Amino acid sequence: MLFFSCKVSGRYAGRMNLEKVFEKSRREAESAVCKINEALCDELDEGRCAFIYSGTPGAWHVAVAFNAKENFSAQRLKKFLEVPFKIKAGMDNISVTDIQEITAKDFGKAIGRADDLDFLGNRRVYDVSVDYFRNFTFKVREEMQDKTRLSKKKVQARAREILADQTLLDEIERIFSDENVTRFHGHPVHYKIIAESQEAAMVIVRLLAEALYSRGRLLGRRISLVSEIGESCYDESDMEAIFDQAAGTTLAIELRGSNEEHGNYASAFEQVTQFISRLVKKHHRDVLCVFIERTDNPGFTPSLMSKVEEDIDIIEIYEGAGDRKDATEYLRRLVKSADFQVMDDEEIKEAISERNSFTASTLHHIFNKFYKDGLKNKLYRAYKTAKYIAVEKKELSGDAYARLQKMIGLSEVKRVVDQVIAAHKVQKMRIAMGLGKQKNALHMLFTGNPGSAKTTVARLLSEILKKEGVLESGEFVECGRSDLVGQFVGWTAPLVKQKFRQARGGILFIDEAYSLVDDRDGSYGDEAISTIVQEMENHRDDVIVIFAGYTDKMKRFLMKNEGLRSRITFHINFPDYNADELTEILSLLAEDRGYSLGEATLRKCRTIFADACKQTDFGNGRFARNLLEQAIMKQSQRIMGERDGHEVSREEILALVPEDFEVNAKRYGQEERFIGFCG
Repeated sequence: MLFFSCKVSGRYAGRMNLEKVFEKSRREAESAVCKINEALCDELDEGRCAFIYSGTPGAWHVAVAFNAKENFSAQRLKKFLEVPFKIKAGMDNISVTDIQEITAKDFGKAIGRADDLDFLGNRRVYDVSVDYFRNFTFKVREEMQDKTRLSKKKVQARAREILADQTLLDEIERIFSDENVTRFHGHPVHYKIIAESQEAAMVIVRLLAEALYSRGRLLGRRISLVSEIGESCYDESDMEAIFDQAAGTTLAIELRGSNEEHGNYASAFEQVTQFISRLVKKHHRDVLCVFIERTDNPGFTPSLMSKVEEDIDIIEIYEGAGDRKDATEYLRRLVKSADFQVMDDEEIKEAISERNSFTASTLHHIFNKFYKDGLKNKLYRAYKTAKYIAVEKKELSGDAYARLQKMIGLSEVKRVVDQVIAAHKVQKMRIAMGLGKQKNALHMLFTGNPGSAKTTVARLLSEILKKEGVLESGEFVECGRSDLVGQFVGWTAPLVKQKFRQARGGILFIDEAYSLVDDRDGSYGDEAISTIVQEMENHRDDVIVIFAGYTDKMKRFLMKNEGLRSRITFHINFPDYNADELTEILSLLAEDRGYSLGEATLRKCRTIFADACKQTDFGNGRFARNLLEQAIMKQSQRIMGERDGHEVSREEILALVPEDFEVNAKRYGQEERFIGFCG
């Protein structure tokens, strides 16, 4: 939908002179304008809407909504407006001037203003939904690009000014190619912008939109940006309205997610990605979709891309970089665009003195810092000496490598991680020396009983390898048989391929992989395995596959699949923990929760673990966690029973004593007692 405002003017003659109506009675005047607005809605066909929202009888301000597929022109607009104003208002010599494309938000304001003046009846104008700017599950803002159509030479010059990467320069060449028609028929491609900051990404979005508009491939100049998308943003009618109204224009979607802590984006945003991908597929012909991936936090980018890439073609465009000279000119342009002298030449020189290469995001960060400081130091100087709250920065989860090293046992896992990191660093040295790239596949097999930390280690591994640059996104996608094997013929391969796309740049963790074909030769599981083998080869550079499960079952599974076995580089066994290790694990878990365990308590727990280790599948680390949780509940019961009105000390609250561990979980290893007779 395209939105416009214009001014309709003319002169009045005869008995339908609206000027005389306004002179006589305000109520009659409102009624007369309402009838004109009703006539405007009746006159316009489906997909169009117009109404008076302010003005005087001699010069009315009119808001207009046009279906993007309409061939909009000033002549057509005048033709649509002439009849209602002539018949209902008695206006002659009608002229339509000051035609301006406006944002959806401005159109909504015009509706509100017309409502306040009682200019609207219950008409079709309300079918044009633009009331989505206060939605709490996402944020949306709009801007209008300049209406000047640019030449290829001018666009290229602007690209150089914004430190364009070669991927952007290549796309500009394609946009201005003589092989393309210069009329809108739909969008052959959409874009993914990869940048560190939203500001830098939007600079690229604007230039792309200007280039496409100049070549007739966009009908409107409006750019909408949807950001801070939350986990609950699914089945949102407001989001559907945004896509509906974005037809003919540019819709940028930042995939970073909201500022909440989401954990695994692949699972937390599953409904969100399903919802947005459905909207993208529905509207991709009419809406130019530009997906923004933030390098500091890719969010749910891999998950969404995996769902839409089969249906639409997406061109990746990267944030560019420049040298000191480029950076100086970029900062000067930012300073010039501000409403006060944010930086002088000396400050610009000092800000870029320590580096030789700069991305646009880095320069926006520098500018924003100086802007914030300038508000205090140059404009509102009374705040220069004020004392401010010092915010203590807290790590959300700490360093993944340090957390792995802190885990009990797992010496083989730690050794393999060090090998992978070292190999990556040597690889970078080889490239720097011009010796060529020799990247090996890093697919792995994790074997061991439940509770031996296989999944935990795999998650940490994705974080570690992302930080070290081995993996691009660090995405962690966990799945099992139900996620990979379809119910009917032809369903399985697409499911497997989608999981690989979802895990691009990260780890695909397949738990209990043997269940794919366990006692089911010739089933759809065989198709899953063959597709997995194929995708492991296709994604050898951007996905690490980790198969996990019981040791014996995994051995039998691999014996049946030579192709799979030959592609696994590392086989890591997770042995069961012994009593001493489980005691250490329990101690660490208690410490993390603030509890203290005395020597007598630790001896008691070591005895419990020694008995438990004699059992098959006793739970390993999970058993230690369950034991602690039950002990905490038992401690609470003990404290309340012993309190008898006296005040409980902090030391009592935080201390776990041996009797607190006399709980249900400790029965592992004890002889079962039966009631009645047993043979």
